[in-house]
Amino acid sequence: IDSRALDYNSKDIKNILFKKRPEIVFIASEPYDFYQCPNPSLISFYETITAAKEAGVSEIVSMGPQATIFDNNLLTNTALTHIIKGDDPITAAEVIKNIFLNQEFNFANVSYKKENNIILGINKSLTNLDQLPVGDYSLLPMEKYSANMDVFSNKKFAVMTTSRGCPFQCQYCFKNLIGDQVRAMSLTRIKSELDELILKNKIEAI
Repeated sequence: IDSRALDYNSKDIKNILFKKRPEIVFIASEPYDFYQCPNPSLISFYETITAAKEAGVSEIVSMGPQATIFDNNLLTNTALTHIIKGDDPITAAEVIKNIFLNQEFNFANVSYKKENNIILGINKSLTNLDQLPVGDYSLLPMEKYSANMDVFSNKKFAVMTTSRGCPFQCQYCFKNLIGDQVRAMSLTRIKSELDELILKNKIEAI
């Protein structure tokens, strides 16, 4: 559910969750796009966690810059049960799978609640971006996305992130999520994403 693109608030999300009754909900702590600076406000994040709890969701998982920074506080004071620290969605998928199968897991980059205790993890970046599967864009409201630029007006639009990490030290930027090491996708992996966007989803501007 891309609540930002669809202009949903926490009440809308709670209504959807009441209807779908999921066992697990995964929430991105950052309400803006991955490549933008984190929003200093946690209001929408807290409201979404509360909405999931009120909808009866038992396992609420998150990752993102705010979750990474405030993992102890969030696990102590909200209904979040697991936080993946850093930018490793492969671990996030494994954690959700293990929760669903009711299996124990041992990931160094996960903070979580266990028997009324808070277990704190460490930040970890995904080093090989080629491990990321190409997304299923049919699940997203692609018609809602726009670059807000005249050159892209009236064109089907999408964003690609082909690298992560930054070697620079801008004081206003929170880099703990992505780290100093620049990691890039291979050209083969980039082409796979382009094929999905252009050939299958008829995207015209990227």
